[in-house]
Amino acid sequence: MIDFGTLTDLAAREGIERICVGVVVRDASSRILMIRRAPQDVLPGLWEYPGGAREDGESIPAGAARVLTEETGLTGWPLEYARHLDFTNQHGRRVRQFVFTTVVPDSTPIRLSHDHDARPTTYGSFLITDPQDRILGMRSTINPAVWNFPGGNVEHGSAPFATALIEAEEELGLVLAAENPEIVAQRRLIAVIHEQAGPEYPAPVCGYVFDGGVLTPEQQARIRLDPAEHTEWRFETAHDWHALMEPYRYQRLRQVLRAHRAGVTLYLERPAPHDDDFEGVLVFVTDPAGRLLMHQREDRPGMPWPGFWTPIGGWREGTETDQETAVREVAEEAGITVSDLQPLPGPHQDLGLPLTRVLHTVWDGPESDLRLGDEGLAVRMVPPDEVSLLKVPSYMQHYLPLLAAVLRSGRTV
Repeated sequence: MIDFGTLTDLAAREGIERICVGVVVRDASSRILMIRRAPQDVLPGLWEYPGGAREDGESIPAGAARVLTEETGLTGWPLEYARHLDFTNQHGRRVRQFVFTTVVPDSTPIRLSHDHDARPTTYGSFLITDPQDRILGMRSTINPAVWNFPGGNVEHGSAPFATALIEAEEELGLVLAAENPEIVAQRRLIAVIHEQAGPEYPAPVCGYVFDGGVLTPEQQARIRLDPAEHTEWRFETAHDWHALMEPYRYQRLRQVLRAHRAGVTLYLERPAPHDDDFEGVLVFVTDPAGRLLMHQREDRPGMPWPGFWTPIGGWREGTETDQETAVREVAEEAGITVSDLQPLPGPHQDLGLPLTRVLHTVWDGPESDLRLGDEGLAVRMVPPDEVSLLKVPSYMQHYLPLLAAVLRSGRTV
């Protein structure tokens, strides 16, 4: 057991004039808690771990626990002594700080004292693709589960676009203004993303995502990562990023990509003020005989269900509603016009269909009107008992009974 009384006496003999304590807090993802001094405090704006002076008559461990509670609201966590640090404070006095550590679960709430603030943060970043429209992501060194766009936080005196340029050069080793001069010179803003304070961010965050253009294979060969920030980079399709990202990060990516496709700047709030969290549709189109419109997908890497037969589906564009997306996708992929679309009744699950709304309608036109669009290999009406004989996605096992119940009831939607 550590005798802090003896350590305090030793500090006095060594000329230490003041005893302080500090606590380094890590979460389960190995991130370290840092808090920033308020504008009215000593050393305003300084980022530091929780710490402060020991009070008279207080033991060192008790002082560390008190300081941690006062500055962060964290109470009752076991503290482990790590080491001491010596420094000279702003008054010229010699200080010895006894430093402890503790570990808390991810997303543990923090309550800051009046001595520290949580100022809003702004960042600038680039959306960069390759010639196959795959999106560039970089794996974080600090948290390997996180993949970032090139960019970073805006410092005092800078601006989001200038920050994005500087950070992209530091992180990729490429000067984007020279690599893609025409695109970068446009300063095209794809999205503004505002996130309220929450478990991940202790203060509101506002991000600006700009168009960084396309990197050719020759340009990609010159990428040089900063190992202090990222361990690897890769280009992946929107479908493949789903397996690598947390759901909310993937949702944000899909929304940014929608804005990029539509050429309209997206303003996004998190949490969303209204229920607008869909990015695609799955459309079950049946005819009066109960046959289901099926579309055979191309067999290409990086796309969902390559070579499978699926109902008509696709991603949202611009500010489309789910019905508008469905009507457009059916017209593009099958050459017909549908109406009176309604949600398919019944319980719905993810089933590999994130951010997707499932709709149904009945189409009574002649099958000869079907025309394969510029995507896929074939399109045709399939009798219900033959659907399962095709190569179909696993989610069909869930939705076919729901569809059958609608058809048995005699409802058309």
